[in-house]
Amino acid sequence: MISTEADLAKASVLVADDDKDFRQAVAEFIEMEGWQVWQAQDGEEALDFARAYKPDVIILDQRMPGLTGTEVILHMRDRGIHTPVVFISAAREISALALSVSVNCYLQKPFGINDLITLLNQALQGGC
Repeated sequence: MISTEADLAKASVLVADDDKDFRQAVAEFIEMEGWQVWQAQDGEEALDFARAYKPDVIILDQRMPGLTGTEVILHMRDRGIHTPVVFISAAREISALALSVSVNCYLQKPFGINDLITLLNQALQGGC
């Protein structure tokens, strides 16, 4: 759990989304906020990054090639990885999908970057 504003600036975030333009825009904004950011273009890569780099939080899209976001979460848990996730999707059923894998922080695309930052802070504080 991250406890201070200074710690938040040192936090690491994995952005996993197959939409390259969206992923890069989100990553650039988060980097401008002072966080370390990694990017994954699909579910398999997200799982590999989660295992290798152990980010403080993961922004995870549902619809990606290979593994979906929910499948990534289930694989992570099977491997003992309990990194907080901010789940994102254009799917209307995002809330049901998120709750099906016990993720409390989720956003439906399109969303405002301030909403994402709010949820990232919640996740980094242990609220997701």
